[in-house]
Amino acid sequence: MASEQMKLSLIIPTYNRRAVLQQVLMSLVDQQPTGTGQPVPEFEVIVVDDGSTDDTLAMLAQAVLPFPLRVIQARHTGPAHARNLGVAAAQAPLLLFLDSDLLAGPQLVAAHYEAHRVDPDDRIVHGPVIQVDTLDVTRARQVKARLGDLSRAFFATGNASLAKRHIEAAGGFDEEFSLYGWEDLEMGERLRRLGLKAVWVAEAQGYHYKPPLQTKDLPSRCRREEERAHNAILFYRKHPSRRVRWMIPLHPVTFGIERLISFGGWPERRWARHWLAHLEVHGPRWLWRFGSWAVIQHAYYQALRREWRHFRTQLPPGGQARKAEGAES
Repeated sequence: MASEQMKLSLIIPTYNRRAVLQQVLMSLVDQQPTGTGQPVPEFEVIVVDDGSTDDTLAMLAQAVLPFPLRVIQARHTGPAHARNLGVAAAQAPLLLFLDSDLLAGPQLVAAHYEAHRVDPDDRIVHGPVIQVDTLDVTRARQVKARLGDLSRAFFATGNASLAKRHIEAAGGFDEEFSLYGWEDLEMGERLRRLGLKAVWVAEAQGYHYKPPLQTKDLPSRCRREEERAHNAILFYRKHPSRRVRWMIPLHPVTFGIERLISFGGWPERRWARHWLAHLEVHGPRWLWRFGSWAVIQHAYYQALRREWRHFRTQLPPGGQARKAEGAES
């Protein structure tokens, strides 16, 4: 049953991010009112631990915070299941979804709540997600938004709020998305069908911690991109629309560009990693950044091609995906 005093339930799924999550929680300690003077609403934080193997649970057990903190333990089945557990446990009528690597700006909570209070229409409220490479909350909050920080997603759980009833009406997050990526955008397609509108609130700033990429990180990043490609085709299978094709993106233009960038399959060659390791130390830095980006993109598109071919072989003759325009076979 919802608490009458509780206005917002913040839902944060996490997996093996003990140090980062600790700073995220600390960034919620000093929440301030917006310029309207309305007080910061009563809120709770629900952390759903998705089977972490580090000392996340020990850190949470020792945390002393000025707001209610509830911890839910789950087996490692992915963020969709974790978020559903958080939704079920939430006591407030409004849900604010945050990623466990998103440091909160000082007005994040109040700005989300104010946007719903002032205009009670059915809406999804988004706050800026500003990329930072520091866990120092004070330093992070000094970073200004850049063009690359903008997102056109209808619903993305990095920094977004909406009424709990809408998540329930949409049927909750699809737990078939057990790997990395797209489960929140898939939910967005169902929320769109409910007639909700998405609004942008500049004061609800969040700071996405992204440590500087290193050459040694490329294998793990590539594995994550392969998971994302798998979920991309799952997303399209559930919503076979032109809009989703451009989201993932499953289009000959993007395939063609990627083929040009990875000409001859160089990102898969053994020498490529040695070359990038050399560039990381000796430069030029711009070439290292481009090469690393190309390796990550190649991993995604190669996996996307495999998943797409597999998906098409499962369809009967004349299946919808075979008729879809412009797919690469």
